[in-house]
Amino acid sequence: MVKQNLAESAIVELANRLCNWGDAGKVIPNIVVLAGTKIVDLSGVPEVDQIAALAKVELEKLPNDADVIILATIN
Repeated sequence: MVKQNLAESAIVELANRLCNWGDAGKVIPNIVVLAGTKIVDLSGVPEVDQIAALAKVELEKLPNDADVIILATIN
C-alpha cells in the first residue's frame, strides 16, 4: 500500500507543479499512469482533485508489489 500512496502523491505533485495558467484559466498537464499491466490515461481530466481520485481508484486495484510509472507532459 505504501507504493500506491507514494504514486498517488507523486501524481498530485506533478499535476500541480506542471499546471500552466492561460487566458482560459488553469491548464492541467496530460498524465498517463503505467500501473502493472494497465495504462491509465488521465489526459483531459480538468481538475487535479479528479485526477487524484481516478488514480487512487486504479492504484487500489494493484498488487502491493506492482510497479507504477507516471508520465506527464505540459499542455
